[in-house]
Amino acid sequence: MTKCANKAPIPQYSDPGEPNLISDGEDSVDFSENVVESSGSQTNANGNTFSKHVRINSDEAPDQPIPSTSHSQQQKHLLGILEVSKYFCHDNLEDHNSEIERGVASGLASLLRRSLFFYEQGREKRERSKDFKTSGLEYIVSLSTSLTMVLHCSEPVLEHHIQEFESDLLAALQTIGNIFGSHCEEDSILKTVVLKNVCRTVGLIQRYVIHHTEMYVEILLKIVTGESSPNSVKVDAADTIFLVLETFPLQTSPGIVKLLEANSSALISVLSTAAIPVSDDEPNPTLRLFDLASVSVMIRAKMMKRRCTVLAIVRHFRHASMDVRRKAYLFCHELVDDPDASNCYSSSLFLENVVVDALVEAAAVESDPDTQLLVASLLCKITKIQPFPSTAAMDQARRLAFSASNESIVTECGVAYCEGMKKEPFPNHQHISALLDFTTLPHSNVRAKAFESLETLLTKSESVEILLKDTPFLEKFAETVSGGSDDDCEAALNILRQLSRSSRHHDTICQHASLLGSLIAFVAQEDVTNRKAHFYGVEIILALLSNGETTAAFLPFRRLLPWLVSFLNRTTADDAFKEQVVAVIIRLSTAYLEQDV
Repeated sequence: MTKCANKAPIPQYSDPGEPNLISDGEDSVDFSENVVESSGSQTNANGNTFSKHVRINSDEAPDQPIPSTSHSQQQKHLLGILEVSKYFCHDNLEDHNSEIERGVASGLASLLRRSLFFYEQGREKRERSKDFKTSGLEYIVSLSTSLTMVLHCSEPVLEHHIQEFESDLLAALQTIGNIFGSHCEEDSILKTVVLKNVCRTVGLIQRYVIHHTEMYVEILLKIVTGESSPNSVKVDAADTIFLVLETFPLQTSPGIVKLLEANSSALISVLSTAAIPVSDDEPNPTLRLFDLASVSVMIRAKMMKRRCTVLAIVRHFRHASMDVRRKAYLFCHELVDDPDASNCYSSSLFLENVVVDALVEAAAVESDPDTQLLVASLLCKITKIQPFPSTAAMDQARRLAFSASNESIVTECGVAYCEGMKKEPFPNHQHISALLDFTTLPHSNVRAKAFESLETLLTKSESVEILLKDTPFLEKFAETVSGGSDDDCEAALNILRQLSRSSRHHDTICQHASLLGSLIAFVAQEDVTNRKAHFYGVEIILALLSNGETTAAFLPFRRLLPWLVSFLNRTTADDAFKEQVVAVIIRLSTAYLEQDV
């Protein structure tokens, strides 16, 4: 609450033509007749302490609007009302406790409810009389402000006494929502004060009125959606809604979820636009966007399509607080994980890679391992879903896969890079070299994805040329065949098998003696653990020896010929395959005879 250095001196005036709101005397403030008393002490501007005595009679509160008497009488009356607000403006907890215990809050709530009733009834008269309109509204401002101040008591006292005035307070707040959220003829400054008082009041009492949570949310939503509500008040109301819901399980109240969904467009707009201009170094309404997103899938689907919302979230990737940054990353994770996430990527922000570029930057600067994993995982998810992953995202994924100390990050980024390469229309030398490097990483799932991606490159002639002539592809695959796991060996041999089906690649492959030696050693081994991989190896050798141009490359490996003869005697393959083996045996035998001669 706003702190006042000293309580205001007790007003001392009386007017027989007005309701006896403030009585004459040096130590009393009287709202009507003597019914509820609150005693204590206060210090004036000069530092002198004197007694105070507040009397409120809610039963005899004015039963008619403030009379439209002379302008001077109204001004004098209003002066007294405003002085009452100043009287409660202090931060003395014990005094506020005393005020609550002696019924001040009950009296103020009752007066506020009745005043609002007559204020609403007298709308036509207010429209005809400017003075009347202003005085009535200032009276409501004073009462609502006083009540908000009094409620700054200790939590146990408020919890114990709130039932005494909750009914009047709820009725008053509902009326305020109806009047000031939908009509625009009232004085904007005074109306703003009243609406802000509503938000403050609900924030103070929300934990003690859980049984009326839905009603309070409905009141605040009227302020958020009200055409005449000032933007600052709308932001306060939206913030208060989620303050109320912090200790309230939404799953137990489908009614509140429906209310929030029905008004989600207004909530998204208010919170998103409010978050954009705020400094990066301080919390702001964006954090409430995270709360709003958690309400339902339907709301998240709406948020995905709002440019201002995504911009507000992305802005917080650079926030000074790691907790805020983590909330922003988690928020984006929720969006991406939704079944309707594909809608998100049709938006211009994702096509322009606004989110991806921000994540790339975040991945480079985050030092906390868990937070870096959040960023990397999010970047990888988006890369997998985007039709054409951005170059920056792919490059960052590649860097993290090779440099991160966190194995989870290595795995996430490696797999994402490989998946992204499947959608790359024009892979370059750097892309293909990275895939080859991934085939040797100590993470089986990354290696598997790398082999899958390399296989997709075989359909692109330009990529095959780069693979065979500009990268250490054949050397790396020779190592995989001779020392890789069964799965890796099978994947590598499958790619070589597909390449060997085209005779135009035979010369290039056969120029690498290390690869030929690995192939022959692999097929000639006695204990075959992967029969599919073994069959692939035999197919490759037969294909490479299918014409006489490459036969000479195999002559140094003399163990191949006797093994082929033995294999022919043992194989149960069909006749066509056996004929192919026989042709290769004859070709090799002839070459050896010619060599010896």
